[in-house]
Amino acid sequence: MRYLLFLLTLAVAVPAVAGDVRAIFGQLSTGRAAPVASYFDDHVLMAVDQVEEMLSESYATNILQQFLDRGSNWRFTQIHSGHSVDGGRSFILGSLTGSTGSFRVYVLYRGGANAPVIQQLTVERE
Repeated sequence: MRYLLFLLTLAVAVPAVAGDVRAIFGQLSTGRAAPVASYFDDHVLMAVDQVEEMLSESYATNILQQFLDRGSNWRFTQIHSGHSVDGGRSFILGSLTGSTGSFRVYVLYRGGANAPVIQQLTVERE
């Protein structure tokens, strides 16, 4: 019975976390990095354009903003989400489409629904 209760709790909690993070990345549609960057960890593993390294929160914010500034009419769509077996980290895979093309976005984060902490952000041309 406890196992069933645990599974039901997990089934309700995981979509809530994914929903909040999806809303955060929906903010990319504004063309502003700040709403997303406010959830960055102190250092973020960032892969955008020619940059692929561990960056400070402020530098990662600048790189993301420079990327967004090159296009317009951005739209983020979630494709898939999930979490690690131990429940420590979760991910979202999505598509970011704008005037400069379509990009695959991969986000790795830890934390719960109230305070996700983004540890990795990858943006690749589709």
